[in-house]
Amino acid sequence: MSNEFLDYVEDIADAMEKAEILLKGVTYDQFESDFRINFSVVRALEIVGEATKRLPMTLRAGHPSIPWKQIAGVGTESFMVTTPSIWRSSGMFVRQDIPKIKPRIEQILKDYAS
Repeated sequence: MSNEFLDYVEDIADAMEKAEILLKGVTYDQFESDFRINFSVVRALEIVGEATKRLPMTLRAGHPSIPWKQIAGVGTESFMVTTPSIWRSSGMFVRQDIPKIKPRIEQILKDYAS
């Protein structure tokens, strides 16, 4: 298997990091009123979802502890409805899921770097 997929893994890790930074300490009112935060978080999560969809199935199968299907759906489902639903969906994913998933994504990069 070619290691070209590592570009996508790097994109996932980078976009997750940016989403965390963008939402750190942000309240719902700030999220709602600042289109830059709102747009940037949604865009970061779209990148996460799209890059995940491009990963080889063999890589996904080799890391069953990562919820690939959930990650692939990020940015395409309820994120696009209304600001309150975007806040709930993106906020939960960024604050609850990314801290659990990102270290596993970063481990993939470390494993293939050696």
